[in-house]
Amino acid sequence: MIVSRTALAAVLVAVAAPALRAQQAVYVVKQLNDYASGARYSGAKNPAAPSRNGAMMLTIAKRLTPEEMAAVASYVQGLR
Repeated sequence: MIVSRTALAAVLVAVAAPALRAQQAVYVVKQLNDYASGARYSGAKNPAAPSRNGAMMLTIAKRLTPEEMAAVASYVQGLR
């Protein structure tokens, strides 16, 4: 999966996501893995308290391969 910078920026703005620029790649990969496993998204364990953004991140992270996670993390780390 190849994601353009414009598409990624549009998604981040659309969901009112926090600023990600310059986050360390290791941190971003860990967070993506935590989302994919359900560890970072409380709605995975507690459906009574769903989070729209958390559900979106869970869906996206589950579809990413380890190589794609590394590519996203590298891109985010390079943002200034």
